[in-house]
Amino acid sequence: MKQLRELRIPNQNTNEKVVFNLQNNPQMTRLGLQNFKVDHIVFYGIRLFNFENLHPDFCLTIEELIMLFQNGVTFRNLDSKICDDYGNFIRKNSKNQSLCILETMETLPDNCVVVVGDMVINSEDERFLGKLIKTELLIGSLTIRNTNLENLNYFYNLLGIVYLNGTRSDPIIRLISNAKLINSTLGSLSNIISHNANRTVLIQDNHPDIFKDNEGKCRITTFDYDIFLYRMASEFVGGDCGERVDIIDEKKIEDESSGIEGSQLFLETSFIVFVISSKLE
Repeated sequence: MKQLRELRIPNQNTNEKVVFNLQNNPQMTRLGLQNFKVDHIVFYGIRLFNFENLHPDFCLTIEELIMLFQNGVTFRNLDSKICDDYGNFIRKNSKNQSLCILETMETLPDNCVVVVGDMVINSEDERFLGKLIKTELLIGSLTIRNTNLENLNYFYNLLGIVYLNGTRSDPIIRLISNAKLINSTLGSLSNIISHNANRTVLIQDNHPDIFKDNEGKCRITTFDYDIFLYRMASEFVGGDCGERVDIIDEKKIEDESSGIEGSQLFLETSFIVFVISSKLE
């Protein structure tokens, strides 16, 4: 795949045709994309990929995940994990703080555009939320619990979430026990990339009016375009959206830190500028 530079897709609107299918390649362990662009013939078509039944060790690099996100790709199936050699790449590009490995919110640098790691926000972390003003991509899950937040405005520039840890049914987003939270909207979120199209969002024990601004509907986005709704389609679980669920791993969520080990590591500006040069459409 190293020579692939451009892919032109004729999909129209929400046509669910898979346009890039890697399937039943049991020896394939790497994708090998170095520079990649998806170019649409028809505006707003779904960029639907399928990576399925590959080698159990098949993985995507941080660079590839960022490129897929920047190109607005969504997946029917994504049988992949994150390559564990990410550290060497980031260490080679340590001139600024555009890409950050998350250990704790307290130690997270300011102005991170891409954050790698499972993010857990509790009441003690609220004072650090200003660090996320420029964050556009989270490679990990997002948990917000036991806070005094009334809205999620600190995440306004968050465009996408990529989550490849855990099982296919694990919640990608958790909003739990935020007594004052009256707005669940992640204002700019327009794409969630996960193992498959069955994305799970857990919302429970928040303010009774959490969905008032969304006409009582369980939603985390304000976009109404079909393409965005398709890329964001989620199964909402939890007492605020219907039947309560037992949070068995509550202590785990409380103590959860980065799913990627390592200290704060950063990516060279020139690459990040390419990634964030235009908002996803």
